[in-house]
Amino acid sequence: GREKVKKGPEKGQIKEVLKKKVELQAVSGVSLSTRQDDFFILHENDADNFFESIFKTELLSLLCKRYEELTRTKLPLSFKDTLQFRVKKEGWGGGGTRNVTFVRGQGDVATLKAGGKTLTVSIGDGLPRNAKPTRKGVTQSRGGNRCPAPSSRAPSAPRGGCRNGAPPFPHGDGRARQDTYTAPQKQTR
Repeated sequence: GREKVKKGPEKGQIKEVLKKKVELQAVSGVSLSTRQDDFFILHENDADNFFESIFKTELLSLLCKRYEELTRTKLPLSFKDTLQFRVKKEGWGGGGTRNVTFVRGQGDVATLKAGGKTLTVSIGDGLPRNAKPTRKGVTQSRGGNRCPAPSSRAPSAPRGGCRNGAPPFPHGDGRARQDTYTAPQKQTR
């Protein structure tokens, strides 16, 4: 998360901080909605974590890959429009469970409405279930291709340290793959 620095020469600045470390072995599953929202629930043994990430698909595909490498089993994924997660009991506040309900709304931006122990997320449908990734630069128009496709590939990512603090790992056949989806993507916030 992010926190404001309280002391020192960087006082008042917003800095990235690590608030909780989750061990991959402790993850028992992930719950997601069937819609195009950015929310997911990471289930653990003692309590669950409710997250929002604009990189949900990328994060979860990497999480599934790492989980399978570590445990030799597939990470259980649950797709439902009514999700439940356990909250850790802290201090006087009650633990128990909370619900997140996803309903059909308009557009690409989620609208949130909290009431009691339920959060209602309203958002549009997104891509159909059978959407397939396509190569970048390949157009899927019915008209003839008037321009030849570029003959050279984009440079690959730099070797060595990886982004997001993940350790480097071998990339299958070594070829750079760039996948996109055929439907328009939602705008970043």
